[in-house]
Amino acid sequence: MRIRGRSLFPGTLQERRTLKRFGADLIRVPRRMNPFAVARHLERLACGAQPDAMLIRHLVEIDRLRPHPVPSPGLDFPYEPNDRLGDAVH
Repeated sequence: MRIRGRSLFPGTLQERRTLKRFGADLIRVPRRMNPFAVARHLERLACGAQPDAMLIRHLVEIDRLRPHPVPSPGLDFPYEPNDRLGDAVH
């Protein structure tokens, strides 16, 4: 598994197939859980351990129900596109 912050990405084809089986491309781990421990569970599940499937299924369902943050449009363009001097929009 590749760990980037609280997001887990598959590192091998087995792990990718395991995540696809649950209908996910990546897993976002809640703050109350350790991402490294969840990665170990996912690696065991990719090798064929069935008891770990319930934990991964639960995490995928939590991630589907949780609203994902939407970036603010004001952060992308702090200046008006037609403004030649670059004065900030207030």
